[in-house]
Amino acid sequence: MISRNHPDVNWFYEELDKVSTPRTLTILNSEDIRDLCLKNGADDVGFVEIDRTALGGQKEGILEAFPLTRSIISLAFKLNREPLRTSCHSLTSLEFAHVWEHANSSARQLVKHLQAMGVAALNLSAGFPYEVDRWPGNTFIASDKPIAVEAGLGKMGLNRLVLHPVFGSNIVLCTILVAADFSQYSIGIEYNPCIRCKLCVVACPVGAIKADGTFDFKPCFAHNYRERSAGFLDWVRYLTDSQSFKDYRQRMTDAETISMWQNLSICPQTRCDRCVAVCPAGKENIGEYLTDTRQYLDRTVKKMRAKKETVYVMPDSEAESFVKTRFPHKTAKRIGS
Repeated sequence: MISRNHPDVNWFYEELDKVSTPRTLTILNSEDIRDLCLKNGADDVGFVEIDRTALGGQKEGILEAFPLTRSIISLAFKLNREPLRTSCHSLTSLEFAHVWEHANSSARQLVKHLQAMGVAALNLSAGFPYEVDRWPGNTFIASDKPIAVEAGLGKMGLNRLVLHPVFGSNIVLCTILVAADFSQYSIGIEYNPCIRCKLCVVACPVGAIKADGTFDFKPCFAHNYRERSAGFLDWVRYLTDSQSFKDYRQRMTDAETISMWQNLSICPQTRCDRCVAVCPAGKENIGEYLTDTRQYLDRTVKKMRAKKETVYVMPDSEAESFVKTRFPHKTAKRIGS
């Protein structure tokens, strides 16, 4: 049994006696919390109630992580533009890593502020980590994209990215679950910043983005996330199945092995991100595209298409045929899973 004489227990009851009325659930002022989010590093913010119909499919996962959730804060963090447009993907990956770290740190500070106000909250991770013990099922606790759309931070583009009306595709999203109501909730924006230029269709090396608006997730995942998730499992299989180092080198080139080392030791690497690089959506980007379209294509689309590189594909897949037909100067390499 807990002793009433313990200093902390005694302090609590003394403080409780000072309160004349019991604490009730407060409604957070949306504008005040918005200002707090912006001061802590977010570039845009929106609020969604947990019971919004459009988020019905995510409610169970959200409440599993934080049963007290009543509202959701959606945050957008702006990426620098030129690191996304370079054909040197280590620089693109570094930019994403920086902003993921910034987003997670900012969200954590916001939760700390809310906690000091007496409001329980929990920030979800921007980027990794995920609940990977659920693999190969859904490893997300909640999907940032539909939440951001409902929070008025943009609309889904043809490239399956949330396109912010100002920043376009150059954003990282982060989500905070809050055990309180807000004075006002956000609504989706009225138009889609996607101008249907289809540059993402032209630039995609695996043909995942279709001109008719459909999207094939598997080839995108297999190539872009080659050194993560299932690609990492493939690497372990290559290691364990190889009879010798010479045998291993027949499966993985030295450059691929060093790339895996870089992914594990420095920061997560991606292989593509072309759909972000070429997208002219958003008020900060569209002028450059409309003013001199040819120069814009030279700076973004053409250099990406011309780059000689390895593209990872499943055997006998549509993506494999696509690479060989559309990008004969790129090397289509089969992977196992």
